[in-house]
Amino acid sequence: MDAPPAALRAARKRRKPRKGMAAMKMTRLHIAGVLVVTLLVLIGGCSLTGRKDAVYEADAAPPPPSAPSEAAAPGLEGPAAPRMASDESGAGEADNTATTAGPTAAGVTRRIIKTGEMTVEVERLSDSLEKARGIAEDAGGYVADLNVTEDTEGRRRGTVTVRVPADKFDAVFKALQGIGRAISFNESAQDVTEEWVDLEARISNKKEEEAALLALLKRKGELSDILEIQRETFRVRGEVEQLEGRLRYLKNQVSLSTISVSLIEPGLAAVAEQGPWRVGYHLRTAWHTLLRTLEGLLYLVFYVTIVGSVIWVPVVLLVLWARRRARRRRAAEAAGNSRVDGNA
Repeated sequence: MDAPPAALRAARKRRKPRKGMAAMKMTRLHIAGVLVVTLLVLIGGCSLTGRKDAVYEADAAPPPPSAPSEAAAPGLEGPAAPRMASDESGAGEADNTATTAGPTAAGVTRRIIKTGEMTVEVERLSDSLEKARGIAEDAGGYVADLNVTEDTEGRRRGTVTVRVPADKFDAVFKALQGIGRAISFNESAQDVTEEWVDLEARISNKKEEEAALLALLKRKGELSDILEIQRETFRVRGEVEQLEGRLRYLKNQVSLSTISVSLIEPGLAAVAEQGPWRVGYHLRTAWHTLLRTLEGLLYLVFYVTIVGSVIWVPVVLLVLWARRRARRRRAAEAAGNSRVDGNA
């Protein structure tokens, strides 16, 4: 028999709450899923924009390649483009142009800046300057600076600065000492490996940050957001150029060593020497001293004759005029006396 209508209506009323509870459970699941997805997107955006510069130690291994990522920025639409490494000339130059002192235990090549300076006594300054220029050019270098001075006594001193390939430093340093008699010399080496590696790592990170900003700049969005990203891109580009400039300077200093040479003629160096007494050197110094003394006396005569003429020429003229006047007076007195005697 069929159930009475009253019983059917009661059963239907009992089933309706169950369906409503199931629908509420599905809605809660959908909301939870949307919240999870939104949280993941926000975390990804923070990881993209909140990247900090990483400083690598000299023995650190190269970082693994970064995988493409998508991040949502406020006011922008569409996924971000994958980050790419830029191949610019400033930081992408080959390291074979830089002279090194060999790899370290960790596999990092040492970067050494070599410099040297010396003082050499020479017979003829002009010829010695040309010899120094020839030594530098034969080694593949050049003269960076040349200066010649002369003191009040006519003694000349020359200073020449040469830049030569670092692998030719020792040979050129020895050859320059052979121009004359080396009075003093000094050479030094500066290790810039740590700064070199740090600059390369910072440049790489800054370029990745710049690539991410450029990708965001290509997407559509609010004008204020685009201007903010553009300002940040310009700031990062300025930092990259500054770091690349410092790295180029280090590469130049490492690849080309600097040697400064002071060339002096005999008589400028101190007579007191270390080591055995050299007769020829002291005779030569005494001869030059005698010549300088005679030159000084000759200059004194010239100065007294020319400059002192303002004083002594009027004095001489006054004396001559006084003597002539006195002579005329005596002659007049003598003539008057002779006339008096004749009249008498």
